[in-house]
Amino acid sequence: MRPHLPNFHFRIGPGPWITSPMNARIIFFNICYYLITIGFIVASQRDPSSSLGYGFLIIGFWAVAGVLLAVLWLTRAIRPRSVADKIGIFTATPVLTMVVIFIILGLTERVSSEEQFNVGQYRYKRLDYRHPGSSGRIEMYRSTDRVNSKGDLDNDSWVKDSTWIYLSAAGDTVRKEKYRHGEKIF
Repeated sequence: MRPHLPNFHFRIGPGPWITSPMNARIIFFNICYYLITIGFIVASQRDPSSSLGYGFLIIGFWAVAGVLLAVLWLTRAIRPRSVADKIGIFTATPVLTMVVIFIILGLTERVSSEEQFNVGQYRYKRLDYRHPGSSGRIEMYRSTDRVNSKGDLDNDSWVKDSTWIYLSAAGDTVRKEKYRHGEKIF
């Protein structure tokens, strides 16, 4: 005897409530899919040096999950009968996850290049935020602490320094700001 599954209710437009049992296997698949994907993403952000490896793991996991979803569908273990089931199957694919990632990446500003170098007893960091077809800027920072005898920093804290250049989408200089030891000069 098959156990009774709870009905999930949803409303489409101003009309009546539609009662439709959602396939419990689809719900379970979605929960596992997102827990594993989010786990890989969190692990890659904790250890940036291995983020490329986690990227490959995520893509591999998405491939395995896609094949498993196709096998479950072909063997009729899951059958999308309702709108809720179809939405559940769609959200269990990497398509929705990739769309969300691309939207988030589009909203955040990314460094196009970064370099660090020692001058005297301090380390300097140059960040370049230029991307084709968009405005950008070049930022300079100086370490707050002096470089130790090994050439490393004991404390990774930075202050604004040197000239910051703001660029238009065409690459022209819009304005410049000058800093010394974290204080704006002009």
